Amino acid sequence: MSSPGPGNGHWVRTRTEEDRAAFLTEHRAEQERMLRPGVGAVVILVVAGCLLLAWLLWAMF
Repeated sequence: MSSPGPGNGHWVRTRTEEDRAAFLTEHRAEQERMLRPGVGAVVILVVAGCLLLAWLLWAMF
């Protein structure tokens, strides 16, 4: 049975305080991007709304 350690596929990454700060900053930015709709989503919603409005107006007249 092999023990974990360098040389059998395991590796250790040493993180500095700068690495940690950069990771946390990027993680927060990624979470904010996930919460805000992108330009593509807004365009699709506007087009879908216009099509729905046109269909409702067509059905009324």
